[in-house]
Amino acid sequence: QRYKMASGVGINKDVTDAWTELKMKKSIGYAIFKISDDLSEIVVEKRGEKGAKYEEFVGNFKDDTARYGIMDYHYSTDDGSAREKPIFFAWVPDTAPIKSKMLYSSSKKPLQETLVGVAMSFNATDGDELDESIVRSAFK
Repeated sequence: QRYKMASGVGINKDVTDAWTELKMKKSIGYAIFKISDDLSEIVVEKRGEKGAKYEEFVGNFKDDTARYGIMDYHYSTDDGSAREKPIFFAWVPDTAPIKSKMLYSSSKKPLQETLVGVAMSFNATDGDELDESIVRSAFK
């Protein structure tokens, strides 16, 4: 089963299942999504283990390949309290093929709308925009 978007790209039910595993069940630490090879739907490419570090999560974003990702991001507040929030990343690097960039850009908003409860969303087009300090400062 999948949900269809205006871009013509659907969302596989496994994507929403991964979101539930991350947000509600807390059984995974992150998930990486991609548009399937036949360009018909967004699918889960990888699930990361619970407690995975930010560096492992962003290590899945390669130079010339667009992807989406969700992560249960762990951080500390100024008073030292431990917190965790679900974050969404759209990785659409400048070096990705034009068609890929267009598909990922047009499919992002409908995907985000299915991931109800994301605390913060980030867009990155190069490695500098993946720096953890950007995410950390968003929660200050």
